[in-house]
Amino acid sequence: MADFFDLERFPGKRALRRVPVGLMEWALLSYQVPRQQLYNLLSTERGFDLAFRRLDQIRPDLRWWTSGDQPARWLEDGEVAMASGFNGRFFHAQVTRGAPITVIWDGQLLDYNSWAILRGSDQVDEAHRFIRHATRTEAMAALANRISYGPTRYSAQRRVGRHRASGVAMAPHLPTAPSHLSGAIDRDHDWYARTAGLRARRFEAWLKRDGEAQGDAD
Repeated sequence: MADFFDLERFPGKRALRRVPVGLMEWALLSYQVPRQQLYNLLSTERGFDLAFRRLDQIRPDLRWWTSGDQPARWLEDGEVAMASGFNGRFFHAQVTRGAPITVIWDGQLLDYNSWAILRGSDQVDEAHRFIRHATRTEAMAALANRISYGPTRYSAQRRVGRHRASGVAMAPHLPTAPSHLSGAIDRDHDWYARTAGLRARRFEAWLKRDGEAQGDAD
């Protein structure tokens, strides 16, 4: 992550999503703040100040993306040198278009999807059957053979094979691959819930400071 903020050694435009998610963690990582201390520091005013100070250093070379297809396309077209993005989008660009994109897993922000049943639903039994199916080892492995999102079961991880359409081995492209997890940030959802309003206010104030509230749309 330090390289992302180093425009001297690695010149070129940077692309980040125009939301206060991941930005502050990555900024602090570039200071070599230990991962296990990120959210403690970001629970203080000093943590926010340090993060925005680091973002200030690359502000003139920032492009903001708002659609998931933009980072891969901008990288492929040479419009930016580095970008944050969804790993599934990068994988798709690599295997379907041969895009010269390399994923750097340092600082990847791990998130999870959850299945839930709406209270009062008249299809509770069907929902239970679906969730049992979707969380089975075989189903998780089958999904990971179609898109590069990592299964949450270790048993499914071991069964992941090749991409159904291209034949590319999927294991090296999964965020849950053991070699990729060592540098991952386990997103603190409690912190995100507590700071939702504060993050939004601080981020928008930072954008507006130099009249950038509209961002860089495409």
